[in-house]
Amino acid sequence: QRRPIPWSGNAITWLSGARSYGFATGDIPQVGAIVVTSEGGSAGHVAYIDAINGDQITISEMNYRGFGVISSRTIASSYGAIRGYIY
Repeated sequence: QRRPIPWSGNAITWLSGARSYGFATGDIPQVGAIVVTSEGGSAGHVAYIDAINGDQITISEMNYRGFGVISSRTIASSYGAIRGYIY
């Protein structure tokens, strides 16, 4: 709800969906970007980047700690589950 997203589908497909709508994607985290991860099995997971402190990314997300639960956590930008970022 923090970013308008015109595509649909499982989170794992969001990078290609973003590209098809002309959104920039990449491998460098930025505040305000969407991070796409392989968490959540074949469906994947997405979150919003709230802050960056060195190698640490603080994200807001929903459904990570339970269905309908909004939460935040800090992960390393080198975290192996990160597939990319949508700017």
